[in-house]
Amino acid sequence: SQDVEKWIVMIAKDPLLKSLLIEDIEFKETHLQLKQKQDEEDKRMDEETVRQCPKCTQNYIPAKSNYGDCCYHDGFVYDLDTQERLTGDQAREKVQQIKLANRRQQQQQQLPKLETNLIWACCLTLADDQIYASPCQRGAHGLPDELGNLDLTYDPIAIVQEHFSKNTLASKKLDRFLQNQKHRPVQSKTTYSAQSKTTYSAGKR
Repeated sequence: SQDVEKWIVMIAKDPLLKSLLIEDIEFKETHLQLKQKQDEEDKRMDEETVRQCPKCTQNYIPAKSNYGDCCYHDGFVYDLDTQERLTGDQAREKVQQIKLANRRQQQQQQLPKLETNLIWACCLTLADDQIYASPCQRGAHGLPDELGNLDLTYDPIAIVQEHFSKNTLASKKLDRFLQNQKHRPVQSKTTYSAQSKTTYSAGKR
């Protein structure tokens, strides 16, 4: 006699019900189903893995991250003394070098104290010890939208900082600021003191 196979066809739209039926009846999953299950598990694990945000450089877990958690600068740092553009990391390195130099001078009792004049082009905020303090942008952790397809095998932080260094709006804002600084009259302390003294003497008469 010939063996007869019996088939049962069931249509389940609910994913949970579908998985329960597969487990209870012990259906053999297809290669595609196994691959989909593995992909879902890999995605879940990836969403629960700690990452470093390339915009604000803080650590975060994607599954527990919300919009507004990422606070960052979307421009570059400008050195008012050397007139050069710096990334956030380059500015931090420069500040640390100045701090170490001041420490050595303090130990050797040498003056004057060295200072940096760094400013964020995107919001004109001074960049000091806390390079990423007082951020001007708020959003979601991760890559900027324009770099959404970036290959993360390379250094994403360096790539994002390079991307921010080409921010045209920040460049225009910085140019206006520098032009205003050039046309602003500078009054020396000596001149101010002399004027103050003359005004006071006239009032005394």
